[in-house]
Amino acid sequence: MFGSIGAFISQIYETVKLETFRFVDWPSISFDQQRVERLKRQVDEYSYQSVALFPTVKTIIEQIKQKTEKANENNRSRTNAYLTFFSRHPEVHWALLAHIVSRNYGWRMTDLQGSLLHPFLSFEQKEAFYLFFEQANSVIFQDAYSQLLLFEESLKHGKPLFHLLPSLGVSRFMIPFWEDFFQTEDSKMVTTALLINEQYRLESTMANYRQRITSALADSPYIIEQFLSRPFILVPFATKKVPRTVVGMRMNEWTEVAERIQQNRTLYALTFGLPRHRESYEWFAKSFKPSGSREDMWPHLFSSDKRAVLQQGHRSLVKGKPFLHSPTLSQAWGERKKAVRDTESDWYKKEAFLHFGEVTPPDTFVQTEKFATFIDLLFLISRIGSD
Repeated sequence: MFGSIGAFISQIYETVKLETFRFVDWPSISFDQQRVERLKRQVDEYSYQSVALFPTVKTIIEQIKQKTEKANENNRSRTNAYLTFFSRHPEVHWALLAHIVSRNYGWRMTDLQGSLLHPFLSFEQKEAFYLFFEQANSVIFQDAYSQLLLFEESLKHGKPLFHLLPSLGVSRFMIPFWEDFFQTEDSKMVTTALLINEQYRLESTMANYRQRITSALADSPYIIEQFLSRPFILVPFATKKVPRTVVGMRMNEWTEVAERIQQNRTLYALTFGLPRHRESYEWFAKSFKPSGSREDMWPHLFSSDKRAVLQQGHRSLVKGKPFLHSPTLSQAWGERKKAVRDTESDWYKKEAFLHFGEVTPPDTFVQTEKFATFIDLLFLISRIGSD
């Protein structure tokens, strides 16, 4: 996969260098627990009362709903919306994290129709996974993007408008965190709250799809089950090296909510705690607009041009040309009908405040070799199956 022994050794060196000699902005993310307790009391004491809204406020709410609905068209539009917002407000760290995860969701959607997974999955299995990815991606966006737009409106009006969050279908849990951020600009606190919020918000979606996904994985080879249920969340470096270095981590997607929150907090510590990674990825994200194809990330291996890949076949391993088909989102799934919106009421549980403990960046985070090994195995198994 690396083309030569020299390239492989070079990649090992790059991994050791990045993980051993790393510049750390944040050795850890931690919070004053008295402050956390104060925010908890505010959430617990909050009582939503339906009141008549002034015309101006109604207009703000309707405009936010319309903008959110328009940007929630598909994975590509969501991914772009997150990055555009982060470009305007880099103090809102969650927007870049959401962009990264959403971009990875796009790759996962197109993997289902590309060389990596298409040979192993039935039509019904692909549909099950696509619908889950689309629903999860859409539910988070619907909830969170309206929060981002309300923050922007608060800045525009020069005062916090976060009491309107329940009118946008957002849990009361987020109100004091946004109000705190508006006053203190503490990105770590509001980002952590958003990470907690999104995972609790996903619980009903996970419950609805759990049996269907379990059934879809039942007869799959172990490596396919691992690739789908413990996905790589990859953060590509902005470099012309082949292969482009990717950092990140693997997530256990179907574990309990507490572990999912911890995984996402670790990704936050990795992305923002190690500034070189964040700055490099920002350049990559702005330079390579998300198409859904992994060609955006590794053009030496993946191509969205299926005919060119079929003509190359396995011979391209020697030629150094892409030999794996990775379609764009529109090629893979066309203009699919948007996922059904999740209308769950306020999810808030007191246990949410148990997730404000200390978290540190992982010691091991370069995923280039590990992801390439997975690709090697999938390609090898597909070749054996086709012989």
